[in-house]
Amino acid sequence: MKPVLRRLAVAGLALVAGMAAAITPTQPASATCTSPYRVGAYSIQLRCYTTPLWTEREKNRFYVFAIRSDGRVMTIWQRYPNDPVWSGWQNLGGTAINGVWLYPYDDSEYPNGPEITVIGTDHNYWCNERYTTHWTGWHRCSIF
Repeated sequence: MKPVLRRLAVAGLALVAGMAAAITPTQPASATCTSPYRVGAYSIQLRCYTTPLWTEREKNRFYVFAIRSDGRVMTIWQRYPNDPVWSGWQNLGGTAINGVWLYPYDDSEYPNGPEITVIGTDHNYWCNERYTTHWTGWHRCSIF
């Protein structure tokens, strides 16, 4: 290759490499990144890159599950249908790094309430089930 063409080719590669560096996506925010979230009269700071899960327990009566900025799994629910104020956030214990999924259920199979799943700090799936008036506590999920 002639010296002039070689210099142009090297300059072109440097330009392309510089453009690639300029458009490289930034690293995701750390776990300390937060996002405000409000339900009814109550607010919390969510862990970034997590999405609250809404489920309807009865007609016009909802539960919401979320991961707070410190990784705690939280829930809030309507005390009665169309409750505008809600219950207030309750800590379900445990620490999660991602996810809040609802295990599929129907009222005939799980008349007491939902079963939720999260990814724990050990990277395993953990489940917690609603039983009448309380949660059963976290246990390794048997379905995963």
